Amino acid sequence: MSTIKTSLVATTLIAALALTGCVQNPDLEPWAIGTPPVTEPSGEPTEGGEVIELPENAQAGDTLTAEQAEAVNRNRDDGLKGYELPDGTFVLVVQDEPLPPAVKADAEAKADALPVSSGTSVEAQSTTYQSGNSLGGQLSISTGKQIVVINSGTVVLRDLVTATFGYIAHNIKDANGMHPVSTDLGSLIAEVEALISAKPNPAEWEIVVQ
Repeated sequence: MSTIKTSLVATTLIAALALTGCVQNPDLEPWAIGTPPVTEPSGEPTEGGEVIELPENAQAGDTLTAEQAEAVNRNRDDGLKGYELPDGTFVLVVQDEPLPPAVKADAEAKADALPVSSGTSVEAQSTTYQSGNSLGGQLSISTGKQIVVINSGTVVLRDLVTATFGYIAHNIKDANGMHPVSTDLGSLIAEVEALISAKPNPAEWEIVVQ
């Protein structure tokens, strides 16, 4: 796991520039925002004049204070995120590093809590798609990584006709621009892994399975 040697501070100006400089990932749905490329920020005072810094040897998985997490999350150009766990603890996430175990466990818990639809109705299909797609977008934003959520329920296969119980991957598309979907979870995971390996920066991607 790489060492991060940087100090992070956010000012109102930095936050404003970050918001206007958002880049949309074509694999995300239109409303989901991707993470811009990594740059090296320098420490600057906050509105109160206090410099918020990370330790020189800070690593993915380290615990942050609320102030450090806020500073990290205001700077959208550094490839870092302060992820809040359910108990209120903030954990450092690095875009090019695997999710820290505590963060991965929380993401999987959220996936496990998704509804699992049954039957072949349009409502059942919509439940599977909307719930998984929403979580994939939320996790991608909160972690700063590209998170592919795979959830189960009623899906429409890629013939666009057959509705059945299966698995669908969100935040990634196949060569035909369709969400990968299958009745076999193992095959779907293998397909998604292959798609990720062909990305410009596979390290920023991670799979979360329901």
